[in-house]
Amino acid sequence: MRTVITLALVLFAAQASKLCLQVPCIPQAIDADFTFLVDVSNVVSANDFVKIKNWLLDFTSQLTLSKYDSQVTIYTYATSAKSYGSLSSSVNRTNLVNSINAIAHDNTSDRNLYQALVKEESEVEASSGFRYGYKHIMVVVSADAWTGTTVLGSSILAQITRKYDMVSQIFNTTNEKTENTTFSCLPSDLVVNPSKIKQQHCRSSPDNLGMTNR
Repeated sequence: MRTVITLALVLFAAQASKLCLQVPCIPQAIDADFTFLVDVSNVVSANDFVKIKNWLLDFTSQLTLSKYDSQVTIYTYATSAKSYGSLSSSVNRTNLVNSINAIAHDNTSDRNLYQALVKEESEVEASSGFRYGYKHIMVVVSADAWTGTTVLGSSILAQITRKYDMVSQIFNTTNEKTENTTFSCLPSDLVVNPSKIKQQHCRSSPDNLGMTNR
């Protein structure tokens, strides 16, 4: 119940605030399987879309990739969900970089996170590199409230929170050309949160992005 309530608060924040990716958010000194779910709808401006991809490249460049260290898989969501690489394929850094570069911007207003979670549940398993005995971290990069099938209270959310040691939602700013958005979330000092859900965001203004953890 605590998980659902906390995620509901995250959803409310997504609707109510201008938010950005400017916080230390994911642990570096931990061997883990990372699953990223990225909003690629038209709520994300073309400029911010490029910044998000560059952020993914920068973030993953700081991880040690191998079947004994960290692995990464990426899903995107808009009208439909798409996968970019598997956990096992990411141990080859060239494969991971090519997967990130291949992520496409969807020119629709749909933000069907539920569909992405269903796809993740059907694909992220032992045969694709999911490792039992390792930490598992999901990062949802959101631009606005989700559309489509409701995630809150769903069985898919219950499955996700059982599967992952942490579900972290971080935000990019809303689609405003006047916003001086920066993306500098680094794999630094966050420990895996036993409460499962971690909300990350910062308050922003056109000329200054002030960092706030909550």
